Amino acid sequence: MQKQTEIRGQSYPNYLNRPSDFKIATSLLFEKIMPNKFNSKTIIPLGYTFFQKIKKTTGDNNYKTFLAKKNNKTYFMKQWSGVRRGYGYYSLFNEYNNSKILSELSERSGVKSIKILQATDLIVDNTSITLIYPYIKGKSLNQFNIKFQKITKEKFINLLNHISTHNTDRFSNFLDRKSRLPLTSFIFLLSILFKKNINISRVKMVKIYISSIIRYSKIHDSEIAHRDIVPSNIIVNRDQSFLLDCEKVAISPKGYDKEYIFVQDVVNSKKVNFIKYNNPLVNFVIFEEMANSNSKKEIHSLASMLEQYE
Repeated sequence: MQKQTEIRGQSYPNYLNRPSDFKIATSLLFEKIMPNKFNSKTIIPLGYTFFQKIKKTTGDNNYKTFLAKKNNKTYFMKQWSGVRRGYGYYSLFNEYNNSKILSELSERSGVKSIKILQATDLIVDNTSITLIYPYIKGKSLNQFNIKFQKITKEKFINLLNHISTHNTDRFSNFLDRKSRLPLTSFIFLLSILFKKNINISRVKMVKIYISSIIRYSKIHDSEIAHRDIVPSNIIVNRDQSFLLDCEKVAISPKGYDKEYIFVQDVVNSKKVNFIKYNNPLVNFVIFEEMANSNSKKEIHSLASMLEQYE
């Protein structure tokens, strides 16, 4: 039986002042040192009725995902709850803001076949935060063939490139700027140093970080990046595709999303020991993925990829 508790939280229907990426990264580091205690109960917001638990195949196990109903409509809910506000709490704040911003910007583009799914509400109380989306019935992109996956991911990258030209000053106040990317990557690097059984010298990781900073200083162009375009974050419904999980969205160095997809493709292809690269953005992606991952196998694959940096 699914454990449930009804709450009356504070609802946020408009844009919020976002927690900085620096704050998110430091909270992640803090949780590596002193793990948070998470609530196993599913907390149902007032006015909704629990419908169905959603089993996750990827992502952070500290989130609970489920469906709930209200006024005969079905909603998808993503929830974090713990004894103190940590990485997951701040991430859901960002995801709420970013989904609304990107959805509005993408609507201006006039593109109908691909969309950014917009959150409808965010409900917060003292111990939990619940992000609410309209439920889209469809299939995850990872259920389709590789060719269709590649085409769809490229479409979303092109959409983000297009809407970058419509990033007004009002929105840039909410979107995190990755001018602090070297600093936040350093915090991710510190987080990695607390992990055990890393299959790469920690001294070498520091050297790669310093080399990446030097090369990164020569990159000047920027654009809006989703920073987590993977098949599990895209839902295909008939002739439309929806991009989810906007918590990491930021104004980033040009090409960041392409390098992120490159890292994911290399790790999934199990060819990490054969592909050389020299783009510093790849290393920043790897540091963040290693810091966030709880999979020993994935961490080892990412560390092995760092070894191929030239």
